[in-house]
Amino acid sequence: MSIFEKLENHYKSKNYLTYHAANEHEQLLLFYPNYKSTKIYVIHKSDDSKWFDLGCLERGDDEKLGVSFYDGCDNNFDKMIAKMKGVDKAAEDYRFTIFYDPDSDTYWIDNSLQLFFENQEAVITTYLKENGYQLISMTGEK
Repeated sequence: MSIFEKLENHYKSKNYLTYHAANEHEQLLLFYPNYKSTKIYVIHKSDDSKWFDLGCLERGDDEKLGVSFYDGCDNNFDKMIAKMKGVDKAAEDYRFTIFYDPDSDTYWIDNSLQLFFENQEAVITTYLKENGYQLISMTGEK
């Protein structure tokens, strides 16, 4: 069983909906709890690497969807599950980080990122299509 299948099964058992997708050189697992408004979590792996990037799907001011990676790990299932809990906190913390611009001597908070989505399936479908991914499998029920 591949690590992605193992992750899909784990999150499905926790009542998450999962989307496993790939393009020519990468694989993604996108997942979220079955609630009305949630973050969409992402585990990414390039085919030529043993490293997994861990993050969240976000929408910026320009309305484009992207993924911010907050952590990573090797091919270790238990470590990956534990680190995903930290990713959740890191994404929230980033939203309230106070940044300083020394040129203008101003402080600011980047509150432009949308982390919570209500139409998760449409958001994921759009992200996959815009980035050249093909859906391999989907688990869970809405």
